[in-house]
Amino acid sequence: MDSVIEEIKGRIDIVDLVAETVKLKRSGHSFTGLCPFHSNTKSPAFVVWAETGTWKCFGACNTGGDVFSFVMKRDGIEFREALERLAQRTGVELRQVSPEERERIQSERKRQDAIEGLLTRAAECFLRQLWDKGERAAKGLALARSRALSDEQLNAARWGWAGSDCALFEAIKRADANLLPIAREIGLVRADGRDFTANAEGDKVSPDGWLIYPHTRGGRCVYLSARAVSQVEGGDKSRNLPGPRQVYRADSNIGEVLPADKLVLVEGPADAESCRAWGVAAWAMCGAPVGEDENGKPTLEALRKRAEHSTLYAAMSNDEAGKHFADKISELVSPLMRVVLWPRPEGAKKSDANDWLKRGATAEQAAQLLDESSTYLDCQIERTARMRDVKARAEGIEHLADLVARLDETERSIFIGVIGERKGLDISRREFERMVAERLPRPDEIGPQYQVIRGRVCHMTFDRLGERAPRPLFQGSIQIVGDVVEDDGEDQVRRFEIAGALPDGKELPHIEVDADEFAQMNWLLSKWGTQAIMTAGNSVKEHLRAAILTLSKDVRTRYDYSHLGWREMDSRKIYLSAAGAVGLENVRVQVGHDMSFYRMPSKPQNVTEAVKASLRFLNVG
Repeated sequence: MDSVIEEIKGRIDIVDLVAETVKLKRSGHSFTGLCPFHSNTKSPAFVVWAETGTWKCFGACNTGGDVFSFVMKRDGIEFREALERLAQRTGVELRQVSPEERERIQSERKRQDAIEGLLTRAAECFLRQLWDKGERAAKGLALARSRALSDEQLNAARWGWAGSDCALFEAIKRADANLLPIAREIGLVRADGRDFTANAEGDKVSPDGWLIYPHTRGGRCVYLSARAVSQVEGGDKSRNLPGPRQVYRADSNIGEVLPADKLVLVEGPADAESCRAWGVAAWAMCGAPVGEDENGKPTLEALRKRAEHSTLYAAMSNDEAGKHFADKISELVSPLMRVVLWPRPEGAKKSDANDWLKRGATAEQAAQLLDESSTYLDCQIERTARMRDVKARAEGIEHLADLVARLDETERSIFIGVIGERKGLDISRREFERMVAERLPRPDEIGPQYQVIRGRVCHMTFDRLGERAPRPLFQGSIQIVGDVVEDDGEDQVRRFEIAGALPDGKELPHIEVDADEFAQMNWLLSKWGTQAIMTAGNSVKEHLRAAILTLSKDVRTRYDYSHLGWREMDSRKIYLSAAGAVGLENVRVQVGHDMSFYRMPSKPQNVTEAVKASLRFLNVG
C-alpha cells in the first residue's frame, strides 16, 4: 500500500489539485493563496510547494500535509475515499481489498495520524522546556545559540530540550493518557516513564540534557532526534527514536517559502538550519538510509524526484567521510549533482555548513559557493584525467561512460564533447561516443513509445537510471475505429469514429470528431464530459494525440457520398447509386427521398433475366 501511495504522490500535481479550490499566485518557486480552512481574507497564509508535493497554512490552522491530507480536509472524507479519488485521478490501479483489509488500512492511517499528532505535542513540550526550564536547560539553550542561529529561527525550527526524565510522560498523561501506550510503543517514552534520550544511560552520557530536533513534514512532526549537550568521554553524542533514521528537512522559512530550485544535502540539523539562515533549502541526512533497499528507497525516490526540478548539492562535511558520501549519493541520485566543499580554515581537519556560518559567512558568499561548485560528473572527469596508472584510467573512462549514458540527450551530447576534448583522458570524441552508445537501450529493448497499461493510455519514458517509467496520459483507453470521408460532389470532409473505455472496462459512448478538431484534443471534454480525465502536464495533449494515432489498429475507412453518378476513387472510376458504389463494399451513399429510388445493386443480380430484359428493350434477338 505504501508503494501505491508514493506512486500517486509522484503522479499528481499538487498545484493543479489545490487550484481547484484555492486561487493560487506564484511566489518564487512556490504558490500562495487564502487558506480555505479558516477565515483568511487578507494576507495569504496558505502555501503550496510543487517540488515537495506539500502544503501548509501559516495562519490560524497552523497545519499542513500532502495531497491526501488536503483532499481529506477539503472534502471531509476518510483516507480510503481520498485514496480512491486520487487513484482514479492519477491512473493508479488499486487492487480489490476486502472490508477487513480496508478497515486495517484506515486503522493504520489513523494510527499514523495519532503518532504524528503525539510527536508534534512532544516537540512542543521539548520546545517549552528549552525556554522555560531556566538553569536546568541553560546549557542546552547556550548550545543552540552557539550555532549562530537567531532565537527567532530556533523557535521556528522548534528545537527543544530534554532531561532524560519523566517530564514528557507527565505532560502526555495530563493532556491525554490514552496516548501513553502509543508513546511507549514507538519508543518516545520508556517503560520507566523517562523519554527516549535516557536510552543507553543517556542521563549519564549527557548530564546537562539533550538538544531535541523535530523532523517535520507539512507542519507536523514525524520523527525526533537529539544531540548531547555535554557529552562525557566515550559516550554516543546522538539519540534517535527506534527504527530507521529520517531526514531533517529545512524547506521553508519563518512564514515564507525558500526557493525550490536548489536543495543542499548536509549532515546534521545545525547545518540544515545554517543553509536556511542563508535562504537556501536544505535536508540534513542525519544518518538516514539511502539506497535501493526497503529502508532506503523512500528517501532515494524523494531525492530523484527533487532532482528532476531542482539542482541538488552534496555538501556534507569537508573531510574524507563527507567526500565519500558525496560520491555515494551522486551515484545513486544523479551524475549532475553538485559537490560542495565548505571552506576549511588552515590546519582544520574538517569543516561544515555550520562551522562556516559561525565564522561569519553571508548569504551572498553561500550563493557564490554553490554557483561555483562542480557537478559530480565534472569531478569524476578531473579525477580520471589525473590518473597515471593506465589500467586505472581505463576503468575510470568506463565509469564515465556509465554516468554519461544516464543523462538525457542534450546533456549527453555536451559531456561527450567535454570528455573527447579533455587532455589527459586520451580518448577521442568518436570513441567515447561509441562507448556511451553501447550503454544506451537499443530500439528493440525500448519497446513501443505508447502503450495501454491497466486500461490507461501511457507514454513510456525513462527515469535517470534508464528504468522504464510509464506516464499515464488518459484515464482510460482510446482508439480510432473508423475513418470516414464525406463527399457531396464538391467538397470532402474527414471525420474519425472514436471508441473509448474506462479502466474498469465500462465503455464510453462512440463519438465522431472532425479531423480538423482532432488535433486540438478539446473534443475529449465536449464529447465525453467529466468522464474524460486527461493527466495534467506539459505536452500531454501532443503525446495523447500521437498515442491515439499509434495505438489505433485495423481502422475501417468508409466513404460517404451525398450525390449520384460517376466518381473517381483511388484512380478508378466508380458509379454511385442510391444503393452504394457498384462493385465496392466500403461506400455509403445518402441522398434525399426523391433520389432514393435510383438504386443499382452493388453486385450483379439475376444476370440472365437482366440480359433478356435488355435485349427485349433493344428489340434484339
